Amino acid sequence: MNTMTISRLFSLRFFRWRSRSAAIAATLLLGACNPQPPAPAAPTTSTSSSPPPVAVSLATAQLRSVTPTVATTGQITSARIVEIKPQITGLIQRVVIQEGEFVQEGQLLLELDARNEAAQVEKAQAQLARDEAALDEARRQQVRAQELMNKNFISQGSYDAAQTQLITQQANVAAANAALKAAQVDLSYTRIYAPASGRVGAIAVSRGSQVAPNLPAILTITQINPILVSFALPQKYLPDALEALAQAHKTPPSVKIKVPGSTTAYKARLQFVDSNIDSTGTVRLKALLNNEARTLWPGAFVHVELALSAATEAIVIPQAAIVQGVEQASVWVVGEDSKASMRKIQIIQTMGTEAAVSGLQAGEQVVVDGRQNIKPGSKVAARAATKNNSAKQNSKSS
Repeated sequence: MNTMTISRLFSLRFFRWRSRSAAIAATLLLGACNPQPPAPAAPTTSTSSSPPPVAVSLATAQLRSVTPTVATTGQITSARIVEIKPQITGLIQRVVIQEGEFVQEGQLLLELDARNEAAQVEKAQAQLARDEAALDEARRQQVRAQELMNKNFISQGSYDAAQTQLITQQANVAAANAALKAAQVDLSYTRIYAPASGRVGAIAVSRGSQVAPNLPAILTITQINPILVSFALPQKYLPDALEALAQAHKTPPSVKIKVPGSTTAYKARLQFVDSNIDSTGTVRLKALLNNEARTLWPGAFVHVELALSAATEAIVIPQAAIVQGVEQASVWVVGEDSKASMRKIQIIQTMGTEAAVSGLQAGEQVVVDGRQNIKPGSKVAARAATKNNSAKQNSKSS
């Protein structure tokens, strides 16, 4: 192909390109001069959707037998603490028991050197024998004087002297008897016996120690069984406490005791209500309980519950469901339409994690967790029970 032909072809293509460009430009200019309205958008439907239900955990109000009680803190005390002191001065000859040993009433504890006291007993016995012999002689003299008096062989004065001698010797014998008993008592003091059953404390003496009545106690015996619990209640419970004391021996024990950290509960019988209210507005009470296992120790602090009256039927719900208001407590109650409404209640008795209340019916559902997101009329949905909650519910039902 020659040069002329190539030039013609190039000119023809350039012309076609210019024609297309001119057509496109004309089209754009025409669109700008005559704008078309935009196509209408697809219609949207506006619907008002309800908020989703609030997820909560629920509990069922249950009708149970509830005993009104008052709870406080008490302290275990011994019903009897005895200090052992000698009644005479002497030397310790033998210590029979050991520190910390449990002893029974009447058990031998200590022995003192008894030689002097034994000699005093023998001396008193000899004096008594001498006075008894003199008394026998005075009786014979009085009988002889009576016979001579009847025969008018002696004067009235001689008879009276014989009679006086008899009375004197009778008094001497009585005095000798008393002296012998006193010596025997002193001799008995050389052997010290346990005046009560209990646990022996620290022993402050040993064999050869000198003891005397005016010196500190040799040892102490603390009664462990039965044992007392001492506690105080506000004065408003005084009428209930006095009524419980009056019925103490007619009804089962009304005091329940628990050691912190232990699940074991002990039953105690109310034994004492103090005769005065102290400056803090409380009254002191004591209850007696069995401690054969020796698990309770004097001085230990315990949880105490006193039953104020007989058991009654009441509605029980978890304490976590209760909303404490300024004037009154309330709960969120869920109706059959799954809507929550606030209801006021009265708390009758708290029992650990539960509470007995009035103002609810058995079987009603109350909100336990999630109530902070609820408003009056809100719909709620029960959460699925967790493994821990299921275990708790199973343990309560069992």
